[in-house]
Amino acid sequence: MAGYNWMAGKSNNALRAEADGKMTATAFAKWVRKWRRYRGCTAADVAGALPASEWHHTSKFYNRTCYYDPLVLLCAEYRAELIKRIVQRKEYAKIRKRLRDQAAHS
Repeated sequence: MAGYNWMAGKSNNALRAEADGKMTATAFAKWVRKWRRYRGCTAADVAGALPASEWHHTSKFYNRTCYYDPLVLLCAEYRAELIKRIVQRKEYAKIRKRLRDQAAHS
């Protein structure tokens, strides 16, 4: 049902998507961090690795928010891509920290 739910701060379609189990990138990242292989997952990892199943308007400014279906993790390619993104981001953070430490000690 189209329309906007001002009490929830999002469209009725967004509420329906959440009731159907779809999640925003932030909620999806929080959900997958329960499993060890996805520890450290962020919303940016989810948005970069997985296809959004749909989008809906949220907030009083009608922002476009992507929703992700947890069933995409049944696909091995998407699982591997998400894990690869998490590992790459963690490696990049380690390198940045090491370079900062070297610059501070120079």
